[in-house]
Amino acid sequence: LPDGGTPESVSYDIMTIGGIYLYGYSLRDYSDPDDFVPPEGEVKYSHFNPNSDTIFDEVWQNLLWSSNGDFTYPPIADTYAVTTLSTSYLDFILMAFNTTTVRSYVKERMANVSPNNEALFYRDPDVNLSDYKPFNFPDIVFPYLSQGFLRTGENGRNSTIVLDASNYGGHHHIDSLNIVYKKDGRELLNDLGYLWDHANHSLTTYTNIHN
Repeated sequence: LPDGGTPESVSYDIMTIGGIYLYGYSLRDYSDPDDFVPPEGEVKYSHFNPNSDTIFDEVWQNLLWSSNGDFTYPPIADTYAVTTLSTSYLDFILMAFNTTTVRSYVKERMANVSPNNEALFYRDPDVNLSDYKPFNFPDIVFPYLSQGFLRTGENGRNSTIVLDASNYGGHHHIDSLNIVYKKDGRELLNDLGYLWDHANHSLTTYTNIHN
């Protein structure tokens, strides 16, 4: 996202990353040639890393901490109840941000899952996942998303309620004012307007009929 960009939802971040995450890999530690003279007002890049020298890390933080306790995403915007962070992205984020928090997320999310073939390029063979601590899903508010996540249980794993007031319209809803609630792996409160095949879909997209 450009400086000052405001990702509106998890699905927007996933779609955004789908188009640009490879640049974060190919341009890491990029330097302009020694004899390059930048245009007036521009800078000469030296050891530039788009993963850490831009706001790219904020997008990844959103994708980590907006998950349910079972690592699925709440069905808001264009996500589905079974949407998770792909293994390609897991290996990429581990390469880009090798922190204790990221290692914990990747280790749990990758349990019993075969790595994507792109791990051949992204995965550091010396990365240490043994310093594992259970990933903690905190209560959190994303001001730029206008979304709040409240959780229960140890490490926030038992339930998640999402309060969504994001600046998002179209696709399914006239606006995004809604509440979704998942407990022990089951959706107990969902927003009917986000069901693509609801028989009365035209009647579920208004603010007063969200839930």
